[in-house]
Amino acid sequence: MKNSINSTQKNVEDASSTGVRDYRFWPMFVMSFVRTFFYAIFSLALPNYLIYDKNLSSDLVGTIGSISAITYIAGPFCARYVTNYFGIKKTLIISTTLGLIAVTSTIFVSNPYILILIRGIEGFLNGFFWPNTLNLITSWEKNHKSKKEINFLKIFNYSWNFGLMSGFVVGYLYVLFVGSEFYALIFSVIIGYTLIPIAFFLEKSEKFEMYDNRAVIVQNVKLLPAPTKISEDSDKHPYGSDKKQINLMNVPLVMALGGVLFFASSKGLFRFTIPYYFEEIGIESYWVYAVVLIQQTLQIVGLNLIYKFKKMRIGYMMGLGVIFISTLILIFIPLEMWALFIYVPLLILCGLFFGFIQGVAQRITVDKGKHRNSNKYTTLNEVFIGISFGVPPIVAGYLYGIRFNYVFIFLLAELAILASVLVWNHMKFARQEKLEVAKNATKI
Repeated sequence: MKNSINSTQKNVEDASSTGVRDYRFWPMFVMSFVRTFFYAIFSLALPNYLIYDKNLSSDLVGTIGSISAITYIAGPFCARYVTNYFGIKKTLIISTTLGLIAVTSTIFVSNPYILILIRGIEGFLNGFFWPNTLNLITSWEKNHKSKKEINFLKIFNYSWNFGLMSGFVVGYLYVLFVGSEFYALIFSVIIGYTLIPIAFFLEKSEKFEMYDNRAVIVQNVKLLPAPTKISEDSDKHPYGSDKKQINLMNVPLVMALGGVLFFASSKGLFRFTIPYYFEEIGIESYWVYAVVLIQQTLQIVGLNLIYKFKKMRIGYMMGLGVIFISTLILIFIPLEMWALFIYVPLLILCGLFFGFIQGVAQRITVDKGKHRNSNKYTTLNEVFIGISFGVPPIVAGYLYGIRFNYVFIFLLAELAILASVLVWNHMKFARQEKLEVAKNATKI
């Protein structure tokens, strides 16, 4: 006990003298990489195995593949209570361990309905992992005091993307040379179990407050603090007078959430059709990994481009993405299954526009959450992602059993409604900005 007190006092003295709190970030970096790496392989190997090897019906494959996204929605809400009791580190360890047990069970279960149940449990536990990961990283960014700013979230995103892309590459090569999706499932799960020992190296995040130029540990951070009100006076804005950030705060949230629905629904349905499309015309399953890899690469390019555009252009980029994908769906509707040379290149290209739409939605929700000091926007974003990735593929599974083209007719109807909402809100926001500019010009 005495050693613990001395250690805490030393941390306070170090923080007060240097203003620095060094966080052991490598476990989180490695966990993010390993989790996305093994899930990249698992998420493609499972439907490929069910379609190519088990010849399971499209409605069951759609449900098995998407139920985890739906149950994920409930995870963040329940995670709040569990995290308040155990803390972030213990919750991450528990959810990771139970999640891996569920993933392992999917390999050895043959009954599709039991498989649906297990996948639902797995998705629910994923809802404990990712929100808590983001909360932990956010607390580090808030409490890390250094002359050289460290963007933990940026580093985390790099590890996430690197794990995802590496998983697709390794999955492609593994199935190409080994020739078995079942063995790819086993391989991915074995990699996943390395998450458990890594999780024990995570450290608890401490919250520092400055009193009389001394850093004092006031509590262990478990969740983000409650929202705080922001002054509408730009000169007294607690985050400065950055017009770009303030204007982004005024963008209607429905634009971001509508963008998430548009992006996730399209991507989920397109990805659902790829293995069925390839299996129908006799293309080996490892090409699924190659197509998804290239598409995901273009999505990351589009996502990064959004952060280089000025505020007034990001709405147009979302509009461009919506128009391109809607046009793509119109092209796909009359296509027959043999039109591979048209379908695949266009499907790959749409990854760039997925990145545009996702990037705009992400900028809006992240800025709102950051400046209002609330995780409400992140939670809403996760809920809408779960709905969009979960529900449409289940419907598409039933439609695919009737006729291939019906999948795209359903998607077109859904996206037409979303596009109308997005365009209307963008026009409304543009009018409000013009009125605000005119009002300010009159004052001058």
